[in-house]
Amino acid sequence: MSDSLTPEAIFIDLSRGKINRFLALDLLISLTEKSNNPDLRRECIATIRKVGLQKENAETIYKTIERCLLSDENQFVRSSAADLISKSLLKYGKDAIIWTIRHDSSPVVLNTLIRLFLSNDQKTSDEIINEIQNWLLDYADNVGVVPEEAKFFLDIECLFAKNIKSYEISNESFTYFKYMAEIPSLKPFINIKNDHIKKLYFTFYNWLYLKKNQDIIESFRKIKDLPSFLSLHKQYDVKFEDLTAIPPSIGNLNHLKVLKLSSNGIKIIPNILYSLINLRELDLSKNEIEHISSSILNLKKLKILNLKNNKLRSIPVELNEYVSSLDEFQY
Repeated sequence: MSDSLTPEAIFIDLSRGKINRFLALDLLISLTEKSNNPDLRRECIATIRKVGLQKENAETIYKTIERCLLSDENQFVRSSAADLISKSLLKYGKDAIIWTIRHDSSPVVLNTLIRLFLSNDQKTSDEIINEIQNWLLDYADNVGVVPEEAKFFLDIECLFAKNIKSYEISNESFTYFKYMAEIPSLKPFINIKNDHIKKLYFTFYNWLYLKKNQDIIESFRKIKDLPSFLSLHKQYDVKFEDLTAIPPSIGNLNHLKVLKLSSNGIKIIPNILYSLINLRELDLSKNEIEHISSSILNLKKLKILNLKNNKLRSIPVELNEYVSSLDEFQY
């Protein structure tokens, strides 16, 4: 097979009428099976869905995609396979999806299935729904929160997976953050009470650094100023790119009272934050924010707002009264 053959080239040839859909799918399947490049395999699977399946070869295509789902070493390829089977090949793949829920430990794959099958527009069997709900209940129990709030932590696990090769979920996924919270001199990464997150100090680089270095976590307890230590490391970590966007599932943390999102590279305050109506303190300092929306008026219980070291030139006039009523406001 020619090295110049790509999913994009196949799709262009199909759209120009140079090849028919049957041949396009055959080429994409061949490319998927023969390529050693996981990014290319993932692109092939996505293109198969764009091309659209035919009844005549759907079962044959399924066999290849099933192998990708069950045995591909790359979790992003498995995630793409899970997406294609769930949306277009579930007639053949129900058992494979159930097996994946029970046995796959990639947060990317599992989050894909949760997103698909717990949405209102995905038709599926009660058996798959029950498997997913049971998995989510177990995961939430391990984290120590209700299932709705656990979805935020699963999104964080997916962010870890993009930065840590061969990343897998374990029962101890967030134990080390709770462990750090026991240090009297250190502000907690997470504060959980009665199965709800009450305080969240989320600087993604700090979380990722601790996740990558769990084997020396005991030494972190001895550092007097851990945030400064981690900030210094970040300055010299040329491979790290700021998060820039917070997972929308943060809106599930309805019991949150203190939220600190400092130093995440955030450019736009996500609207979902304005739904956290129980917030008393919000820290968005050291980001790239240029504008603050009047939607912040929804946070009627807010007492402390920190917007220092952003790119804000001014506060909108309609917010003057609001910020004046706060106990503490910085920008």
